[in-house]
Amino acid sequence: EGLFRLASGETVRDFLDEAAAIAAAEADVRAIVAERARDAGTDSAEIDVATEFRVSTVEAQRMFIEAHVVAVASGRPRIAV
Repeated sequence: EGLFRLASGETVRDFLDEAAAIAAAEADVRAIVAERARDAGTDSAEIDVATEFRVSTVEAQRMFIEAHVVAVASGRPRIAV
């Protein structure tokens, strides 16, 4: 119920649905960390995404406060030939 604002990188987008906003955030952080991993020298990075929610209960209703979506990439460097 309400508006879900996603601030990712230099972009800000609004969603009417929490699940859609979280899915978009996860896609964004995966893309960002994959690009950074390639720039750091790996061709195939393993990406792990974690989401931490802050919610409250108001009048017996769950109220979304915020969520932090974090991605971590790990991988072996490219082999120079």
